[in-house]
Amino acid sequence: MSEPVIEIPPGFVPLRFRSAYLGYLGPFYEARRDGQAVVGLPLEEKHMNLRAMAHGGVLATLADVTLSFTLVTADESLQAVSTVSLTTDFLGTAKLGKWIEGSGTIDRKGGNLAFAHGRITSDGVPVATMSGVFKLYWPE
Repeated sequence: MSEPVIEIPPGFVPLRFRSAYLGYLGPFYEARRDGQAVVGLPLEEKHMNLRAMAHGGVLATLADVTLSFTLVTADESLQAVSTVSLTTDFLGTAKLGKWIEGSGTIDRKGGNLAFAHGRITSDGVPVATMSGVFKLYWPE
């Protein structure tokens, strides 16, 4: 079975975060929309579960990447963030060949912790919501 051709929406470029895991699971894309960081993912066969829907682990990864990216793009002086806690609530499904995207909002930052929440959509329809706590790292 051949992979569907998924058009990347205008304004999206390859995500600047790099790791072996994200490289395997991706390709992830980033954009800015109304000043807000957005992370997108075209759904391929490797992202599907046994019921031909986006696997929950893929959605949870997109949730984590989206909230982390939201924090890093809001404060370019941050060196990195790491996830302390992540809650993902699955609201709907996303199918093979669809474009999904996540967006986040920072709720609070203080000391070396930040709190954020967001949502993932497919064709504008909510697929998941997420919230997390992140440890912040600055250059020494």
